[in-house]
Amino acid sequence: MGWKSERQLLDLDPGLRIEFNCEPGGCGSAAKPTVEEVIRKFAARGVEEPQQLYLDEVEARLTCRNCRRRMVILNVDEDQAEAFQGGMP
Repeated sequence: MGWKSERQLLDLDPGLRIEFNCEPGGCGSAAKPTVEEVIRKFAARGVEEPQQLYLDEVEARLTCRNCRRRMVILNVDEDQAEAFQGGMP
């Protein structure tokens, strides 16, 4: 079990961008749709309750527009880089 099988689309902020790339050896194309756009896309395809899909299920259902290979999720990171909060005593 990895992080893709533990997180559902509904766990993520709807405005968060998910980074998808064509699988290694493919054409190298990339996409960064928002979570809301991914949910709408699957709903239009007739998937019931698309917000309940786990990220590994999303990854398994997506194909590259250019070469028709599978797409791989590279990054779903809600944590923003923050300024250093510590310091020297």
